[in-house]
Amino acid sequence: MARYIQQSCGFYLDGAGGLADDTAALKTTAPGHIGESARMYTALEKRVMSAPDIQGTALRYGFFYGPRTWYWPDGAFTTHMRQAEVPLIGAGASVFSFIHVEDAARATLSALSAPQGVYNVLDDQPVPVHAWLPAYARWVGAPAPRQMDVPHARASLGEESVYYQNALDGACNHKARAVLGLAPRRQPWGAA
Repeated sequence: MARYIQQSCGFYLDGAGGLADDTAALKTTAPGHIGESARMYTALEKRVMSAPDIQGTALRYGFFYGPRTWYWPDGAFTTHMRQAEVPLIGAGASVFSFIHVEDAARATLSALSAPQGVYNVLDDQPVPVHAWLPAYARWVGAPAPRQMDVPHARASLGEESVYYQNALDGACNHKARAVLGLAPRRQPWGAA
């Protein structure tokens, strides 16, 4: 039987205020692009996991970091940080789950021969925005992010920005570690 690997999202998962496992739904009611993306990934997962003639697997990747990614010293996010364009909004309570691109690639190769299913492919360091954002700034030599209150951020940056920094749950990778042999490296900015 044919195998189909579907990229999915490990950072819009609904952990009900805790860490989301591989059975968690995505946050389909989130505002703006976040909700749109969550609904799209939900539909893709449903389609691949219910297709009758294939063995479907959905890999829910965390935020990618590593060479040639958004979160790297030469990446676009770093440019925004160095230009002091990324504030810390409110409490910065969202929990982010990252994954190095090389660790993601190894897990993807393992998924080709592993049992079908849904896997959270992310590192062992789910970390709140209020901890990782200043640590990341120090790591790339950017100024510390300025604090912005929620009402001001909502008015100037939009509801989605507030949600991004204060309503994401983070996720755990237990199944991917056990089945795919995921052994993720530690984040280089050392926030956890």
